[in-house]
Amino acid sequence: MEHCRGFTYLSSGAMCQKLKELSCRMLRDFPQVVLSPSEPYAFNVWLIRSMPILPIQDVVDTVEQVAAVIRQSETLAKKLDAKITASYSHIKGEVDRVKESCQNQWEYATDAFQTMLDILEPLLSSIGEMCTSALSDVDTDTIVVLLMLKEKLKNFDFIITLVVLKNTLCCVSILNPSLRGIISISSTLQYTISNALKLLTKHMQEIAIFHRKWFSDAVGRAKKLGVPVSLPVEMVTNGDGAEKPQASLEDYYREALSKKVLQYLVDEVKRVLGTEMARILRWLSLVPSYMADHNFSIRKDKVADANLNNLARPDSFYDELGCWEVKWRHASKRRILPTSVFATLKIPDIGFYPNVQSLLRVLGTIPCVRAESDVYGHYDMVLGRYQSYMKEVQVEKRLSNMAFVYVNQ
Repeated sequence: MEHCRGFTYLSSGAMCQKLKELSCRMLRDFPQVVLSPSEPYAFNVWLIRSMPILPIQDVVDTVEQVAAVIRQSETLAKKLDAKITASYSHIKGEVDRVKESCQNQWEYATDAFQTMLDILEPLLSSIGEMCTSALSDVDTDTIVVLLMLKEKLKNFDFIITLVVLKNTLCCVSILNPSLRGIISISSTLQYTISNALKLLTKHMQEIAIFHRKWFSDAVGRAKKLGVPVSLPVEMVTNGDGAEKPQASLEDYYREALSKKVLQYLVDEVKRVLGTEMARILRWLSLVPSYMADHNFSIRKDKVADANLNNLARPDSFYDELGCWEVKWRHASKRRILPTSVFATLKIPDIGFYPNVQSLLRVLGTIPCVRAESDVYGHYDMVLGRYQSYMKEVQVEKRLSNMAFVYVNQ
């Protein structure tokens, strides 16, 4: 572990809390290590994916199942496309926006829950036609899957959870570019974290006002879809058939959902984006294109932030940075400069800057600084195969000696 600089994890269900506890221990025992978002999830969706509350996990699972079913069924995809056109044609630009938002791996994107809400009504209409039409050529197995999915979607608990997640996750969505290694944004990560926390705190302080809007939105959507607005069954009885004293529906979801999600996001942003992560990502500013475009200069207080254990020759670090700064601040505008960590490491004379080289190599190991395909080959393909295995093979049939290990070396 003394050689480790970054790690990430992805979990669901009962494993969320266990992995969270393990990651907390690792961050405490090895302060040089940073915790990063897991590909292919956007940062805000990854946070929720790892939230140790089962109803939240069920909603995320359902969204991912919806995306998978749409991709697998060409008939459903075509019907959904037509229904989106019919539903949004009266609003200029909305048809193109909604169709574009549900392309590729939209279930992992920053606005995944917004997209799910946008397509919910057209999707339910499409499923209804496929399952009831006498002319439908859909096979029995697919119909069974669609009917089970429809039951999950036509549920008020699912709808209000989507609405709350859409409105709370937008507070931390501004952090996504910083954690994807976008140089110009990562250098100001500390300010972005501060802004995200301020936004979350404001929502916490005015939760009654915000939640009332979210609840009203969810109720309106549910009524439009013909979904009963009621408490989850397990909250109405004590498990033995006896009824519980019922709180207001709005109050229940404010305490059980909105407050918990907001507090979780505040805690996780502080935990994941600690001092070490901010320091490390700030050093992405050493990439030549950024230095040339922003007249970037090295300050001594920044040098003090560097982890000297990562450097080849710590004693000459500041002098070397001065030479590096001069080299790129005055680079010809006609010259094509490296725009990423990995491109910078390929510069022919990088060996003359051993400390910069060491620092950039460390940056390249952080999971959120995504490797280029020409450096590490078919990373996306391997990750896709792993995810397919985990989704398609039942737990009891999985090989106990099989694991997915990715080293960004």
